[in-house]
Amino acid sequence: MIILIITCPSLYPKRVPRLLDALHQSGLSTLCSSTHIISGSDEFISLETECYYVPQNWSSDIRAGWGAFLGNILAIQPNSADLSLSDRLSLFGETHPSLSLPPRLLTQAEQSVFRRHIYACKIVTCLGEPALVLEDDATILEGSNISDLVTTLQLLCLRPSFIDLADDFIPPWASAAPYPTTQGIDFLSHHVAITRTLIGYAIGPSLASVLYRSSKHFSLPIDMHYQKVFCELKISGFRPSINFFSHGSKSGEFASSLI
Repeated sequence: MIILIITCPSLYPKRVPRLLDALHQSGLSTLCSSTHIISGSDEFISLETECYYVPQNWSSDIRAGWGAFLGNILAIQPNSADLSLSDRLSLFGETHPSLSLPPRLLTQAEQSVFRRHIYACKIVTCLGEPALVLEDDATILEGSNISDLVTTLQLLCLRPSFIDLADDFIPPWASAAPYPTTQGIDFLSHHVAITRTLIGYAIGPSLASVLYRSSKHFSLPIDMHYQKVFCELKISGFRPSINFFSHGSKSGEFASSLI
């Protein structure tokens, strides 16, 4: 398994040395075969990925992943954490894709992040190794059993499945079945993978190839685009029952770069 860090030239000095040190201190960089930092210029990444932004596809892409998008919307509604999905729907009222997620243009930063994640997929496909993908503001939570996590991820990545390692900034909402492992880390399985944020995830070469080939045209931010693809292709997913990473830009440790 390799590690891929998603960053850009302007954020590299502030964020990447901190993350590399955390990877070393936790033992992650030792457990994985190599670490690759995706920090090239936008021009380089664009040439390497050949992903084309097509904003007019927004509405059709939203409809393709609407069930999952609605789940995320309902999950973060105030005072609804203890309600069932049907009760959340009643609380939220009638919802329509064009009202909840009206068409908008992606910022240049969002387009850059999109292509950097797809470049990560290209690397995984070319190297033929599973990867732990981390955004540069990821924080490794203290006390995490990193050794068992890596072993489990390597096994799960043999499947064409998406392993969600996001924290609970957006609470998980979809029904999931227990998936026991031999490493003592409890995972949950989803018939269709869900994305909340992409602060951390793991993929194998087969899924990376699918994502790379399905991303030549895009209209949505990368996390929503992944979700659309998962819904369209019925790609399964896993997530651990406990968190191993937190999202620095959501916790306030870093300012968001998506402006």
